Amino acid sequence: MRWQKFKNRCQYLSVVLILTSACNRAELPSGLLPTRTPAPQPNPALATANALAECTQTKLDLTAPPIATGPANGQIGYITIDGNIAVMDATGRGVKDITTDANLDDRSRDLISYRFPTFSNDSKNIAFVSIRSSARTQGMTQTVHTAPTENRPKITNLLSTIEDNIPYFDWSPDDQSLAILGINPTVGSIKVISSTGGTARIFDNGTTVYWHWRKDSAALFAHLGGSTGFNRDAKMSVGDARNATARKITLAPGDFQAPQFSPNGKYVLVVVNTNNSNELVLSDSDGNAICRVTTLTDGGFFAWSPDGKRIALMDTASPVFEPAPIDIIEIASGKRTRVHEQATAFFWSPNGQRLAIYSVRSAAESGGVPNDLVGLKQTADPDLDMNTVPLLRIEFFDISSGKSTLIADTLPTRDFVSLLGYFDQYSRALTPWSPDSTKLVLTGLSLPRETTDIAVANITSSGNIEIKPIGGGTLAFWSTR
Repeated sequence: MRWQKFKNRCQYLSVVLILTSACNRAELPSGLLPTRTPAPQPNPALATANALAECTQTKLDLTAPPIATGPANGQIGYITIDGNIAVMDATGRGVKDITTDANLDDRSRDLISYRFPTFSNDSKNIAFVSIRSSARTQGMTQTVHTAPTENRPKITNLLSTIEDNIPYFDWSPDDQSLAILGINPTVGSIKVISSTGGTARIFDNGTTVYWHWRKDSAALFAHLGGSTGFNRDAKMSVGDARNATARKITLAPGDFQAPQFSPNGKYVLVVVNTNNSNELVLSDSDGNAICRVTTLTDGGFFAWSPDGKRIALMDTASPVFEPAPIDIIEIASGKRTRVHEQATAFFWSPNGQRLAIYSVRSAAESGGVPNDLVGLKQTADPDLDMNTVPLLRIEFFDISSGKSTLIADTLPTRDFVSLLGYFDQYSRALTPWSPDSTKLVLTGLSLPRETTDIAVANITSSGNIEIKPIGGGTLAFWSTR
C-alpha cells in the first residue's frame, strides 16, 4: 500500500495502548467522546409491567419504503491527516477541500481541528464540528458548521459553545434541521436547529443522551439517563423536534443506548426494564409498548434492516470491552441466525443484504503479524509480544448466502476506535458502505512508518475482495447518494 505521512502520531493512536507511552505531545480532544451511563444507583422501586405478547404473535405492518438503488460511487467525506475536512470520489480523485485552516502543531496561534464529517441525506451538503483551542484565552470553542460539497465552499456556522463538548449530531431525514448533542460534566442535551441557521431549541436533556429521527422528520424519539435499574431519572421521550415539545413516555428504559424508528416510522425499537429484566420491545411511534422481540441478558445494541423485516442484535453491556455474538432476528417469524461469535460493531448495507462486522483480533489470531507492524520493535517496548497486538478485523456477512467473508485486518485509527462503543448511535448518521452496497471504505494506520490510509474494498460479483488505497485520512464515511 502507498501510505501518507501524518504530522502528529499521538493523535491517531488507537487500541494499541502500550505504544502511547512514548507520545507526550499535547493534542486536541477528539470530539468523539459521547456521554456514559452514570454510576449504578440501584432502584428497587421499579413499577411492575404487564407481560407483553411476543412479536411473532402480533400483527405488525413491516412494510418499508422502497430501497433506492444508489449510484455506484457516491462521495466519501473524510478527515485529512492534517485535521481538515475533505470530500473525494471512490477512486480518490475529484478531491474537494471543505476546510483548509486546520492547525494541530503550531502553538503560537490557535489550534484547530475538524471532526465528524456527516453528509446530508441528499448528499449535497456536509456538516462537521470545529474544535478551536487558544493558548491566549485558555479556552476551547466547538462549533457545528455546514457547507455545500464543493471545493472551498462558503461555510455556515450553526452553533458554537465554550461549555459543551459536541461528540455527535445528525441531519433530519428532510435535511431541514440538525439535532446536536451537547455534553458537559453534569448533563447532556439535544439541541435542534435549522440547517440554514437560527436559534437552537433544547428538545430534552439527561445524563446520557441518544435519539433517532422519525422518517417524516416530524418527531424525535430520545433515550436519556441510561437504565432505570441504575438511575431513577432515566427516561424515554418523544415529540415534535422543531417545536421542542418532548414528552416523557411511561416505558422504563433498560440497558441500551440508541433507540431506532422502523424504516416506515410506525414503530420504535427500545429496551425496556421490566421487573429488573431487559426486554427488546417494539413500541408504536408514540412510545406505547406493542410486543416483545426477545429477552436480553446484558443489554441491547441493535439496528433495523433497511427493509424493516429484520433486526441485527448484540446482547452485551459494552461491545468494546465485552464483545458479543451478532444475531439477525426475523421479526415476523422469530427466526434467529447467528452471524458472528465475538463482534464489536456492525453496519447494515443500504440494500439490507449485507452486514459489515468489526471485531478485535490479536495478530496471532489473525494468522500472523501484518506488514503494517513490521519494524514495530524499533519504536515500541522491547518486551512487546508482537503476536498480542490488537487488530481490528473487518468482515461482511451476506444474508442470501449465509456466508462471512474477510475483508482486512487493520490497525484502526483513534478517530474510528473512539466511536466503536457508540456505533449504534453513529450508525444512524454514518455509513461505511457505498450507495450501491458493493464497496466499503476503510481507514488504518502503520505506526513505524507514521502513516495512515483510506482504502476502498470492492466486493466483486463473485464475492472476491479487491482493496485499493485512495488517499490519506483518519476517518472516512460514504454519502448515501
